[in-house]
Amino acid sequence: MKNTDDQLNPGDLRVRWKNFIRRSPKLASVFEFIFNPAFISNGARKRLLKSLPENAGILNLGSGTKRFGNKCVNLDIEPFANVDIVADARNMPFLDGSFDLVILEYVIEHVEDSQKMISEIYRVLKDGGVVYSTVPFMQSYHGNPKDYYRFTMEGFVKLWDSSGFAMVECLPSGGPTSALVCMLKEYLAILFSFNSKAVYSVLSQLFIIIFFPLKYMDLLLANSRNAHNIAYSFSYIGRKVNKISEE
Repeated sequence: MKNTDDQLNPGDLRVRWKNFIRRSPKLASVFEFIFNPAFISNGARKRLLKSLPENAGILNLGSGTKRFGNKCVNLDIEPFANVDIVADARNMPFLDGSFDLVILEYVIEHVEDSQKMISEIYRVLKDGGVVYSTVPFMQSYHGNPKDYYRFTMEGFVKLWDSSGFAMVECLPSGGPTSALVCMLKEYLAILFSFNSKAVYSVLSQLFIIIFFPLKYMDLLLANSRNAHNIAYSFSYIGRKVNKISEE
């Protein structure tokens, strides 16, 4: 009988590739552009960063190689390039009220006890501080190392509302076409890999290149009033306003 990890992690080879590439921020940026099946709108995050004062404290959780300014603190569970602190986001080594902004992009789905992490985010934010978060909806499994959750727009807002945050906005950050490209490349990779994990890992990346131009249709579709029904992912901006009730 196959063990559970073998069944749930068909993309082990892809994870090793990603972790190798993350040793170099420039290389990671190039591969992200080529092999990301989605067109992701980062407009909300860019506007938010521009609105902050120069001395604002920024924490980037699950940062990988991305850095948002010289004063941004990068935290990850792996010592990738540009990571300042290696730690678990559910138990962070920061004082209460240390940051004005916490950014976590596609992190929540990888944390089994995500509510504990959100409580930590609430703790390290200043009163009135802001969180910017993105999560997948219509997106394939991507264990790195694990992948636990998917969220509708309502479910994503509820997750933060129940933890003492007031929504500023919640929008699709990857639209319907990105979701279609993601499912097409996965479907075809499964179909033509003939049950080989190694072949699947290669094909699931190669098919992204074939469908690469399609994802830019989301420049038109991501802002549709119906896009949230099959959006690739959502972005959320919320403000810390309430005390979390003690259980």
